[in-house]
Amino acid sequence: MTLQKTTREYKAYKILQHWKRAKKTFPPEELFDKKNLYYPLFQYLFKITKDLYSDLPKRKNGEKAFVHPINIVLALKEANITDEIVLCGGLIHDYVEEKVDIYKRENKIELNKKGIKTLDDYEVVVFEKLEKELNDICSKLNLDKIIIKKLINVTKLLTRHKRDYYFQSISNIFNFSEDEITHRALLIKLSDRMHNILCIDCFNEEERIYQCFKNLFLLNSAKKFIIEKYG
Repeated sequence: MTLQKTTREYKAYKILQHWKRAKKTFPPEELFDKKNLYYPLFQYLFKITKDLYSDLPKRKNGEKAFVHPINIVLALKEANITDEIVLCGGLIHDYVEEKVDIYKRENKIELNKKGIKTLDDYEVVVFEKLEKELNDICSKLNLDKIIIKKLINVTKLLTRHKRDYYFQSISNIFNFSEDEITHRALLIKLSDRMHNILCIDCFNEEERIYQCFKNLFLLNSAKKFIIEKYG
């Protein structure tokens, strides 16, 4: 039976219902407040991320790759997150990792000891270039560069290094020395996993179970982190 929209039950359902994924992209002004001092920074990150993702293959469900970072930011906004670093980080959370993957494919690098070392070195180069570009933007706009340092640290925590297995990369978030950076990275990672789990309709049963296990691992780790920090 359909709930009446005026009932208490329906209002509770609206709060608890599963969030829906967006199947299209949105312009930067719909993702970030144009009045915010750091909007030009977000706008730049939007452009370079969109350019990078335009060269990536479509997602397994047939959607454009750029839909993924868009969904991350949308979910964060839906959760009333206004932190500039979190919103910017959500947009570029996979940026460096995707650059490394492209470099790996183009140069046909194997994941052996030598290959992993090469990819790790390239990752450092990508981060250094990105940090320089963002600092230059802050200099031109007279913005505090501390936001760039924090954004880079958050992005590093969210980047899966080729030397790490998936669950090791998740553990790195919780073992970082600065809680402020961990909190921001965790918000983005939870949003990331939420979008991924909303896209499992194209997976087979075994893949769905694995994706759900990833979520449980992250949620249990987040629960343990919160309890240890706040009781």
